[in-house]
Amino acid sequence: MFAHNEWYAVLQMKTAHLLWYGVSAAMALTVMQSAFAANGTVMLKGVEGELRDNIRAWLSLEEEPCDTPDWRMQASLKKADKDIRQALQAFGYYQPVISQTFQAGQKDGCWSASFDIQPGNRVSLRNIDVDILGPAGSDDSFRNLVNKTDLKAGQPLRHDHYESLKSGISNLAAERGYFDSHFTRHALQVDPAAGYADVD
Repeated sequence: MFAHNEWYAVLQMKTAHLLWYGVSAAMALTVMQSAFAANGTVMLKGVEGELRDNIRAWLSLEEEPCDTPDWRMQASLKKADKDIRQALQAFGYYQPVISQTFQAGQKDGCWSASFDIQPGNRVSLRNIDVDILGPAGSDDSFRNLVNKTDLKAGQPLRHDHYESLKSGISNLAAERGYFDSHFTRHALQVDPAAGYADVD
């Protein structure tokens, strides 16, 4: 048998568990309601394939629900323009023309936004200057890595190719035991007006 104070402790613990379960259920219900909340519609015109997919990946506007306040929607639309430009720059498009059309909730009560995108001319790579100095300079593994890079003069600029080469050099240095290695210089210089980029 339980003593009086022990019985009280057990009762108190059970009550606490019931309260916790009640709070948990309420939290779960709130999360489920948020998860199924309807969002607006975003349409992209003038872009296809990887370029379109990358813009979608950058855009946070699509996460805005139908009942988003006007002040927040205006901020999200402004940010959407910036997101699209950054997504385009990743593929070498630095001078796009973007037209935006927004409609507040209609019959279905939800908003829609349309972006007409003209990517413009694409920046191409001009000079590729990658030097491996010190003992690693005579290591064929680094030479092979640099020779196989997707960064080639005359090819369209893609930022992921540049980042891939940098990470590839760093990873190879660690694998080959060059633990004190570091970049003395690394730069991607882009001149959108002239239409070229240099890797230095």
